[in-house]
Amino acid sequence: TPLRPRRIAKSFEILLLLFFTAYLSLSFVLPVSQLLLWISTQSFVAQLSASFTSFITSLLIATASGVLVVFFGLLIHWRIYHRQGNHSLWSLLSSVGYSVPGSILAVAVHGILLVLMPHLGFWLLVSSLVLSLAYKFLTVAMRPIGETYAALPRELWETGQIMGVSAGKQWISFYWPYLRSTAGVAFCLVVIEVIKEMPLTLMLAPGGLRTLSIDIFNYTSEGEWEKAALPSLLLIVFSLLSIVFLGKEQSHDS
Repeated sequence: TPLRPRRIAKSFEILLLLFFTAYLSLSFVLPVSQLLLWISTQSFVAQLSASFTSFITSLLIATASGVLVVFFGLLIHWRIYHRQGNHSLWSLLSSVGYSVPGSILAVAVHGILLVLMPHLGFWLLVSSLVLSLAYKFLTVAMRPIGETYAALPRELWETGQIMGVSAGKQWISFYWPYLRSTAGVAFCLVVIEVIKEMPLTLMLAPGGLRTLSIDIFNYTSEGEWEKAALPSLLLIVFSLLSIVFLGKEQSHDS
């Protein structure tokens, strides 16, 4: 006889609903309500003009890091897909950055660039910041890209070789249509992580460079919680929009 799902008791359903309602209220509704209350006590236009530059700077840094991560993620998995080099070594190198403390990673990357390009000044710090963020969050993009590569039929490559199509043209014509959606998801995940990252940004951001995370840290460290409300809310709204985009992409893929 076929197995039938066991119905959950009504009392347990109610208890579960109450638990998740309390959890959502404490973790999201109440904090966001407090942020909105703080924002309402000040001039919204003045707050927005003060935070607009920080938001654009955060978005530019996150975009640059996301592009680098997706590029290297696709390149690394391309080598793994074609069994070029030591697979375990590539996997280790691409994931170790996520486990290294941000301060150590920042010092290491900045020290290497300082030896290679000692006279860049402002751009040395910006380059160190973007590279450190990209390496730290490379592992975030590796999993979705790797899963898509693993699902690709190997006959694509063999067919292209038989037809005499170059590797670059094969990748653009055959592989990229499969990988485009996954690359967008990976990029979005990295942007969310980067735009929220604070330790690396605080250590390597050039003097005067403002991001949302730096503004939040500076305001809260001085006890100015009301001024930190709008940057915090912008960060939440951007993350929610990214989550909506990810949900649509996953539903489209399924």
